[in-house]
Amino acid sequence: MERFAQIVSIIGHPLVILPVCVFLKLLPNDDLAARSDVIAVIAVVCLATLSFSWWQVRRGAWVDLDASVPSERKMLVTAVVIGLLCLAIVLFLGDTPSFLWAGVASAALIVLAAALLARWCKLSLHTAFAVHAAMIFVPNIVLVLGLLGVAMLIGWSRLILERHGLTDIVVGYCTGLGAGIVYLMARALF
Repeated sequence: MERFAQIVSIIGHPLVILPVCVFLKLLPNDDLAARSDVIAVIAVVCLATLSFSWWQVRRGAWVDLDASVPSERKMLVTAVVIGLLCLAIVLFLGDTPSFLWAGVASAALIVLAAALLARWCKLSLHTAFAVHAAMIFVPNIVLVLGLLGVAMLIGWSRLILERHGLTDIVVGYCTGLGAGIVYLMARALF
């Protein structure tokens, strides 16, 4: 069971599940420029996050790439929030489609919530981003509900691996849902 939980946790990593869901959402889209923009933004975010984490491990400041130690997590969350907010502003001012800047901004909200709630819980970013990824498929209710079920499975894996407690999972789920609603509202307004 623990091996299965590890596989689910890896697949449910924010740098895996969110890009995969975005790519799936874009598959039917014939707008190659929009696809290229999204691919470029996802590549920048993923590479910047991984590079920052790798650099912290390489210089001995972190134990591993997971940033599970509270001081490591605080540093990662701060760097990611700043990076995502700056990127969202640049995209918004650059006249990019709303789904792109709204996605980056709502992702920043998830990480910001993790930073603000860190005193009380270790919000599950895996769960939050899985729920957020599900929300991009609204109004396809069957797909949304299926992906919300996958998010629950991801939360379960984090419990089994003892990376989070139940509160962390529930708060992550609710945060992802809230960020997803903000994403949908931003898309509707702009």
